[in-house]
Amino acid sequence: VIAGEEITHYDYHLIAVGIDHRLSPALPLTAVIASVHDAGGVAIAAHPGRTYRGYDDAALARVDGAEVARYDPREDYRREFVEYFERAKRLHPGVAPIGSSDVHVSAGLGRSRTFVFARERTAAAVLEAIRAGRTVAINDRGQLFGEPDLVARVRTSMPAGRSDPHRGWRRLAVALAWLGAAGLAVVA
Repeated sequence: VIAGEEITHYDYHLIAVGIDHRLSPALPLTAVIASVHDAGGVAIAAHPGRTYRGYDDAALARVDGAEVARYDPREDYRREFVEYFERAKRLHPGVAPIGSSDVHVSAGLGRSRTFVFARERTAAAVLEAIRAGRTVAINDRGQLFGEPDLVARVRTSMPAGRSDPHRGWRRLAVALAWLGAAGLAVVA
């Protein structure tokens, strides 16, 4: 587990990974990104799009990663994530593609992921891999985003088709979790 937080502002959502204290969203986004870096963390643009006006060129040029693969039934939102990632890539060629920086709806949980090419199994190595752009993001449709050589490595090592041998149990677990949460709401 690597500590972090989602810094939430009406102009942006920013994932700060590898920090050990809260950061205030009161500063301009570029200053918040600098604070994440000063704390030794990486800054990831979470679901950037027209909804969050804070992701101007100056901010996108400074982030370490940008969410590009995310489950969303709205096609225009999916396109926005890709457009913002492509823009970030033009401004900062080493930006890491990220799959689902966070999940707000349980239907999207696990549908998009990030493969991190770390040199060892440590938090420091994971952060270094993100800073270096050694990630591949995959969305729920199987689209891969990242450097071509890394995408090829992911493609050759992925199982054919979706590997979810316990789909029924997973769905039952989600349904029971929602029932439990509803029960708690009624009791409270």
